[in-house]
This record gives sequence, C-alpha cells and structure tokens, in this order.
Amino acid sequence: MRPHRIGRTRRALAVLALTMAAAGGTVAVTGPAFAGGGVDLQSYGCDLQAPGTWVVLRSYNAYGWRCFNGIYDQFISVNDACRAEYGNGSSSYYLDYWNPYSWRCH
Repeated sequence: MRPHRIGRTRRALAVLALTMAAAGGTVAVTGPAFAGGGVDLQSYGCDLQAPGTWVVLRSYNAYGWRCFNGIYDQFISVNDACRAEYGNGSSSYYLDYWNPYSWRCH
C-alpha cells in the first residue's frame, strides 16, 4: 500500500511543479491546455498512449518526458498528444531543446 501512496504523492508534486512553472511564464506540459498551444502530456500522452502510467521527467531537455508505470518508462509521442488534444492537423515543436516545458502544438 505504501508504494501506491508514494506514486500519488510524486504525481501531485509533479503537477504542482509544472503548474508553478507555468505561472512563471513557461508552457506547462501537464494540466489544462493553454491558448498558446501547450500540450497536456498526462492526459493526451500517458493516459491515451500508455494507460495506467504517469508522466515523469527523466532528463532536463525536451525529450526527457516519459510515461512511467512503476516499473519501467515508456516513450511519449508529443505529436500524437498534440493530435489528440487539438485535432489531426496539429503537430508538436519545442522552443528550446534544454527546456522540457517548452513543447507547443500548432
């Protein structure tokens, strides 16, 4: 039971950190989508592409996001997340390779 509680705590902290980063002027990768084309990697990445996982940041760059199931990581297709959130004509791009919070959809 304890590992499950730790997972929920980590997820809550990750959402809090991303929300705080968004308030500082960066694009959030979890939480609600922003008018500027932000992408929700939890809902449209992990929940759709790897159900039962949660989004984690493994390396501090644009490609550092993974879906984690408690045992191993799974790749997130940010393009697929953009299409799911904004429609089939959408695609992903990042503003800065060294900023994992700079993903956007257009």
